[in-house]
Amino acid sequence: MPALKIFTTIILITFFSFKSFADTSQKTLNVKIVSDSINSNESRILFGYINDNLATNFNENGEYLDIYWISENNEVLSKKAYLFEDNHNTDKVKFCAKSLNDIYCSNFEYITRSHITNTSTENKSELIVNFNNPEDIVTGDKPISFALFNIEEGFSSFIYQEHLDQDGRVLSNSISYDTISSVLIGVPLSKNTTEIKACAIGGFIHSEPTYISECSDTYIIDDINDSNKDLLCLFEHVNMKGEKLCFKEKDLNKVINLPLEFDNIVSSLLISNGYRVTLSSDFTPFTHKTWAKTYNRNTNYVGKHHNDRYSSILLEKDDTAVCFWEHAYFLGRNFCVPKNVVEAGITLPSYFQYITSSMTISPNYKILSYKGDSGKHYLRKYYYTYLFDKHKNDKIKSYKVMYR
Repeated sequence: MPALKIFTTIILITFFSFKSFADTSQKTLNVKIVSDSINSNESRILFGYINDNLATNFNENGEYLDIYWISENNEVLSKKAYLFEDNHNTDKVKFCAKSLNDIYCSNFEYITRSHITNTSTENKSELIVNFNNPEDIVTGDKPISFALFNIEEGFSSFIYQEHLDQDGRVLSNSISYDTISSVLIGVPLSKNTTEIKACAIGGFIHSEPTYISECSDTYIIDDINDSNKDLLCLFEHVNMKGEKLCFKEKDLNKVINLPLEFDNIVSSLLISNGYRVTLSSDFTPFTHKTWAKTYNRNTNYVGKHHNDRYSSILLEKDDTAVCFWEHAYFLGRNFCVPKNVVEAGITLPSYFQYITSSMTISPNYKILSYKGDSGKHYLRKYYYTYLFDKHKNDKIKSYKVMYR
């Protein structure tokens, strides 16, 4: 059947400016309202626009803007970038943006009331919202989120997406029409953004409910440029309690033996986004009592088989799927491979063929090893970091990278 059309009404307005005469260099903001029909019942959602873009809480220079909707009685109705008409008992509204010294508002927009009609159908769907690789988002990144509108009954009219910081301020947003999926590429994250989440609204063309909304989990944003920031903290007890021992940027990419007072007492850990740590038991070469495990997220309990048994750490950036090490126990030279799934066999560089003795493997990846070129002559599969494999030592010439 032909796609149903969405009728969008743009209300052209002139803005009111309550201007401070102390600063005449301030750029003028053009504030307006765009109204979109959600469905055939004439139910509408209003969007605030600043300078012809969906409104956010920050201007193009990163300066904060307070955005809000007010009623005819100057009552603040909402501080979001959008407003559902049916949710407020007022006859008209306007949208405002307030900078440090100035306030800009649209003209009043009259509220229309939807006429609910009886229908034999009911919209049924779910809305899935999340970021790509949310655990890896750091300061300076442009976070990428997606919204999937899985509709069992009904038709999509639009998907609105936004990124919110720790204070609920809108960092980025977008709207897509006649689609069941959308992607939002956000603005680079500043040092002031310490948490982020993605939210979305999916609207239906007709029937009830007229829309659904959903948000992702909230994710902590790490500043990888802060050399004094703790990247890893180990804790004596479960749930990050008891004595703690922390590590910083200077501790990256080297095996560190834990001090005597922290040897064999680690039960939980906190680790910054974008990093991984390999914890190992006592380095007793060529025994069967030595093991290692790699973590790239906060862990309330390392597990009964590893609790109180770790004696050393190797802290790395978690931007690679695997690092091959020349010697056992992550010593000597290394060769690291990016996080790309490579199902074709890749031959190691000539200087790293037949010398691999240990590997650090990022969680969620597995490595297939071969003693021939380009994935020929299979050796074994590695699901986890390993310290030493006496049967396959110095035998790897090529590999494949796959999701576990």
